[in-house]
Amino acid sequence: GPTLTPMTASGYADADRRRQREGGIPLRKLGAPADVANAILFLMSRFASHISGVDLLVDGGMSNTLMTASGAGSGQATGAAR
Repeated sequence: GPTLTPMTASGYADADRRRQREGGIPLRKLGAPADVANAILFLMSRFASHISGVDLLVDGGMSNTLMTASGAGSGQATGAAR
C-alpha cells in the first residue's frame, strides 16, 4: 500500500491530495516504514516459527478493495458477445 517515505513525501505534500489518497485506504492512513519493519520483525521472531509459504500484505487493507478477475470485466466474453 501507499507508504510515506522521504522518497514519496513530495507526492503527499498537498494536504487535499493526501486526504484523498488516505480516504481510499481502508485504515484511512498512509503506511509508515515502521509498519513494514514491524511485519518483518514479526516474521523473523519466534512467534512466526510455524508460518511458511504465505504472503503477508502490509497495505492498510488496500488488497481487500481490489476486484477479483472473474466473470464480467475479466476480459472474458459472456452471453451474446461470444
